[in-house]
Amino acid sequence: STSIMSFGLGVAASLAAPFVMVIGFIVWDNQWKGSAFGLNLFKCTLASIGFLVLALTTRSRDNLFPSEVFTQTSVGYLMLSATIGILLGDWIWLEGLRLIGARRVIVIDSCKPFLAALFGWVILGEQLKPAAFGGMALTVTGVLIVSLETEKEESPEESEETAEMEIEERLEGGDVIHSPLANNDEGVGVNVAEDESATEETKQSDDPLDTTTDHEIIIDCDGIGKDPENDKFRQRILTPARSRRGYAMAFANVVLDTYGSLLTKEHGVGMTTWEINLIRFGFSAACMLVLSLIMHVRQFALLQKNKKKNAESEESSTPDEEADNKKDNAETWFSLPLHSMTQMAWLKVSIGVALVTFFTPALSNYALFQIALALALTLGSVGPLYALPLTWLLQHDKPTLRACLGGMLAVSGIVVLSILGKEEQ
Repeated sequence: STSIMSFGLGVAASLAAPFVMVIGFIVWDNQWKGSAFGLNLFKCTLASIGFLVLALTTRSRDNLFPSEVFTQTSVGYLMLSATIGILLGDWIWLEGLRLIGARRVIVIDSCKPFLAALFGWVILGEQLKPAAFGGMALTVTGVLIVSLETEKEESPEESEETAEMEIEERLEGGDVIHSPLANNDEGVGVNVAEDESATEETKQSDDPLDTTTDHEIIIDCDGIGKDPENDKFRQRILTPARSRRGYAMAFANVVLDTYGSLLTKEHGVGMTTWEINLIRFGFSAACMLVLSLIMHVRQFALLQKNKKKNAESEESSTPDEEADNKKDNAETWFSLPLHSMTQMAWLKVSIGVALVTFFTPALSNYALFQIALALALTLGSVGPLYALPLTWLLQHDKPTLRACLGGMLAVSGIVVLSILGKEEQ
């Protein structure tokens, strides 16, 4: 029947989205040289152009953006969804990551499908079969095992330290840390270079998103971090206050990300996936573009003020002043790295953006309207399962036995959800 076909297409789209995202991360790996803000601005703008083209070509000219579908309420709530999931959500997730580390955030993220089931039941009236909850538990547990598994089997003490150091190295290299349900607008996987903008950019004190000090560890993962002052790893105490703030941020991320998906499903009815994403990513791109323009105008005004001051003093510039001028003229957190990336790097990043920020949310949002919210978020979290064979084939990184067992457990949950996950009528 039609409902069974729609369910099957929804499951297929949910499973395809994380696969496309992992491929995209591999394509742009180590290519982006700018800030997190710059990358978000570039990817939202580029994706919005693609969504606009398809939104204009997939409807007849006399039925473009029908007023009965694109009401002030529906468009406004989709903009709110973008604010929660793209503009605000990324910062909250990163702050939780900085405060309590990747492993603790991953564990908190694992409750997202069950919160989605609660939201879907209370707000959308979605009724899941009992077997669906079993499939969700199997999938989430398997993804957790894969995500938390280290690449080498060592002693417990060595394993923990090595895992944290590897996370730090991946932050600098732009690798993917596979949080099972990490917060991002695509809903699956996380590229830490995209969100952290690499260690060098995070150190810049003029970035309003940078909450660290000159002598503070850039990111803390279970107590192990990197000190930018001496480039050495050292132990850091996770204080109760820091822990409370970190867990609050992590849980807030789960709530906001889940609620953002719910708003999309509730108020995107009647729209195509291209139109929904055009509103969400277009609004986000517009907000970031306005902020970027404001910061550029401010920077220009400061440069002119400094030039006028130097002209009035009629004194030659000191070495320190010349260094400050070079810093002012350098690429900032609110600009694109136009001079520090090659044409090939731009091409790879653009292809990665097409996969990660165009096709992935297109598939994810399509799935939202075919299957229950909880199932869509659960199936959309399986990016780490695809990473196992892909990293083995492309990087010759053989997965551990425990990671393979976790993958099998997650796949069994996916099978249960695919067969018995259809919501009750």
